[in-house]
Amino acid sequence: MRRYSDAAIFMACSATKSKDPGPPHRLYQGPMWLTLKTHRGAFDWTDVYVLSAEYGFIEAQRWIQPYEQRLTPGRADTFMERRGLTKASDTFMPLSHQQQMRPARRRILVAAGSEYRRVLDHYIGHFQQEGWIAADADITRTHGGIGEQRHQLREWLDHFNRVRRPNT
Repeated sequence: MRRYSDAAIFMACSATKSKDPGPPHRLYQGPMWLTLKTHRGAFDWTDVYVLSAEYGFIEAQRWIQPYEQRLTPGRADTFMERRGLTKASDTFMPLSHQQQMRPARRRILVAAGSEYRRVLDHYIGHFQQEGWIAADADITRTHGGIGEQRHQLREWLDHFNRVRRPNT
């Protein structure tokens, strides 16, 4: 039986992408995604979620097409008003039924720039109300320049893997 993690990572999409369709963890090629791929260790892709400027809030394993959409302040406002609705969906169900039935997440890393963070913080509030994230969850947000954010992401993953390793 799979043992579920109490942690999740919320990532911004990446301007640098592969030309081939696929899940975000294969499609996105930007520096934060390269850091995640290099240092994720035992952190499972089913615990990674993406705020895509094109697709909204999605699981990192969902198959998507390459795109060139940017997250403008207006688009961010629309995502928040519609709670993640995109042209491809008519309900806010970014999480699979299996994901929704898991115990509440207690550790969240938000690895995103300011506009993405604004939207993700909005979603986190809703996820806490719905019980998908614990009300008292430890929520870490990357900050600073890209080098600092990459370092913070790597440190968070390294800590996760050190704590997790004895239990796997």
